[in-house]
Amino acid sequence: MLAKGLTPILNVSDIQQSFEWFEKLGWEKDAVHRHCLAQGLEVTWPPTDMPWSVREMHVRHPDGHVFRISRGTDEEKAT
Repeated sequence: MLAKGLTPILNVSDIQQSFEWFEKLGWEKDAVHRHCLAQGLEVTWPPTDMPWSVREMHVRHPDGHVFRISRGTDEEKAT
């Protein structure tokens, strides 16, 4: 799974802890879910193919924010 964008607008309680949490994501093609689990991140919704041609998963930040990581399912066919 290749994440191509993420645009959060949010407040965090500890900026350094927040940076460390994001570094754990990894963002490696087709391995985001496994990487998040290996890093001990909370996956609140596993990778799921949605009817609107998007594969998405959700992870929870330590401040409680949930991020949706997604890509078009047509992109998988092209790679």
